[in-house]
Amino acid sequence: MVNGLKIPKWPTHLSLSGDIIVTEECTEQNKMYRIGARVYDENNSGHPATVHVWARERPVEGGYIMNNTPVAIAADGSISLHITDPECVRKIPEEFDGSIPSNPTLPTASSWISGNGVVKWASTDKKEVIITGLTFLGVTIGWAIYTIRCAFEEGMRFKNWQAPGPRALVTFDAVINKAGDDGTIHCYLRRITQIDNAAQALLSALDIGKSAAGRPGTGEKAALLRDLRENAAKRVKIEPPDSKPATTPVPSSAQAVELSTPTVPNPIRHGRVDETPPSPSPAPGPNKRGRQE
Repeated sequence: MVNGLKIPKWPTHLSLSGDIIVTEECTEQNKMYRIGARVYDENNSGHPATVHVWARERPVEGGYIMNNTPVAIAADGSISLHITDPECVRKIPEEFDGSIPSNPTLPTASSWISGNGVVKWASTDKKEVIITGLTFLGVTIGWAIYTIRCAFEEGMRFKNWQAPGPRALVTFDAVINKAGDDGTIHCYLRRITQIDNAAQALLSALDIGKSAAGRPGTGEKAALLRDLRENAAKRVKIEPPDSKPATTPVPSSAQAVELSTPTVPNPIRHGRVDETPPSPSPAPGPNKRGRQE
């Protein structure tokens, strides 16, 4: 227990595997190098990145192969990688990095990202989500927030796939596809699974819902209420208005004669009665006649 809060079972993280190109841009402070780099997506489009590494000597420029390297992708698309040990990074030899056209080269590969995160937003059909989380980039930088937009690629393979809803803690694999107009990195999901519900402390740290200070977050509650209201309005059955108002039909003159009430004849109050009216008393039966005799 820390500060009365339960320690989360699943920490969030993000790592990158793939090829990068280290450029000549470099700054150094106490043997901590900050080097410019390029990360490539599945369309072979490069995205600027920054590599942080502690080393006795500056890593030379060229092509490198990264394997599960901690990475943070900000909402504006800036990419930061942290290399814990330069010995764990494999440099591609110049004979095969493509700098010599006559020599064979290694085939290109898309940048692959894996990690755990929290679903911040999900589309109505659960085909597109925004995943955010925290990743540790060493003691110098500390924890950094990453935000990526992930979707299922169109096709039969992912036709029936759906992502978990907001505030779900998920584990996922994806490939970098492109950078959006706002700079956000777009990815294609290859695997996503919900492992738990995000703890309230994690939601507050990621500014999802209400933060720890009670400030309104990024509007998830308002969006949820808006969706509920719109869905409820769709469920209400709206009757279409009549084209013409209903009116009582007025019969024509011919129909009025046929439908007129016939006159009731007046009863005869005075007159001669030819026959004696029958008695209302019942006739005596055979038993009574025998007793009378």
